[in-house]
Amino acid sequence: MHLEHEPSDEMDLMISAINEADLGWKADVCKYTKTHEKYGDHCDNEEQIVLAQVDSDDTLEGQKEFGADGDKEFEAVLAKA
Repeated sequence: MHLEHEPSDEMDLMISAINEADLGWKADVCKYTKTHEKYGDHCDNEEQIVLAQVDSDDTLEGQKEFGADGDKEFEAVLAKA
């Protein structure tokens, strides 16, 4: 099932709340209503973005793989679960 995005005042509030929170990603500003002050200047000239995440500052470099075979810490936590 595919839902079409319908810009609305309620959706503008939700997008603003997401973008003001520190969630590690930002909602697409092209999903605001066209009259919203934060509607992107680039939005009418760009292909439609279908993913909500448009930018990320996070990096996985130096982090170990979740649940890797032989990971003793993971196995210990899993045994407690």
